[in-house]
Amino acid sequence: MEAVCTECHTLERVVAKHATKAEWQDKVLEMLQEDPDITQQERDRIVEYLAKAFPPKDAGK
Repeated sequence: MEAVCTECHTLERVVAKHATKAEWQDKVLEMLQEDPDITQQERDRIVEYLAKAFPPKDAGK
């Protein structure tokens, strides 16, 4: 995730966002739609990581 996302953003910007898995899927699709070098499997792993590490802030309430 870090190697892919930080090509365009700071790591702080990426980790400041908190979202549901569906929202992360949309964001990853949006950000990587023009990058054919990132496989679907890699995209799926990125989404899984982001959804677990950065869920919505109110998810634990």
